[in-house]
Amino acid sequence: MRMGSILSGVALAVFVAGAVPAAATVLVVNSYDMPNGDGTANFGTWNYWDRNYTGAGAKTTDGAPLTGGTGKLTDGVIATTGFGGLTGLVPNSNLAGTGLYVGWKYLDPTIAFNLAQPSRVFSIDMYVDYSYIGLVGAPLTITIDGIKYNPTITLLSATDERLSVSFAGGIVGSTFTVQPNAGPFGPDAIAYNAQFPNFPIPGNKEPWMMVSEVQFNGVTVSNAVPELSTWTMMLIGFAALGFAAYRRQKKITAPEVAA
Repeated sequence: MRMGSILSGVALAVFVAGAVPAAATVLVVNSYDMPNGDGTANFGTWNYWDRNYTGAGAKTTDGAPLTGGTGKLTDGVIATTGFGGLTGLVPNSNLAGTGLYVGWKYLDPTIAFNLAQPSRVFSIDMYVDYSYIGLVGAPLTITIDGIKYNPTITLLSATDERLSVSFAGGIVGSTFTVQPNAGPFGPDAIAYNAQFPNFPIPGNKEPWMMVSEVQFNGVTVSNAVPELSTWTMMLIGFAALGFAAYRRQKKITAPEVAA
């Protein structure tokens, strides 16, 4: 067998193996830092704070910096009935600020997530209210580590959706900044401005965003499958060594030829 055939076969095998991504799981978030949600002080019906946040910060103050802990955004509870709905018999929002959503008004919050381990992240999912009721709308884009993405949208209910950003081959790190960016006026904001022309909503963005969960999907670096190029170089090297050993063995065992 010629060397070129061996190496071509190895490269093809590596390509096929590398085309199948490693099995991704929801990664553990150790902490996230962000501005607290807003509430009645910003004319909200309820307080959309991260009241049970485990880190430092004024958890009952609109927009206060929260650091070093976790809360609603990583508790595994995904809302599907809107900020004004119920989960079982429990309201999703309340004056205590302990509901399922963190909500911001006139703010595209920057949230820094710190993963428990360095990881290869294949996708990031954000679960949001998109009801356009009560001046609440979904983000239009998501900025991740300074790069703006148009997310893939999956409808979960009549009021909630999942926004997903995927990365070919994954991105490696332990800290990621995620910023949901508000979309343009929905029908509720347009109707509001028509009804109250003397008190119009500023700008052209839906005032409120409500987020119930953010998930990172991937593998920890220690469990990550090596990149395709790494596999290729390793296996081509092994193939070359094997071919050289085969040639030496063939030369040793070949019968002598008379002069």
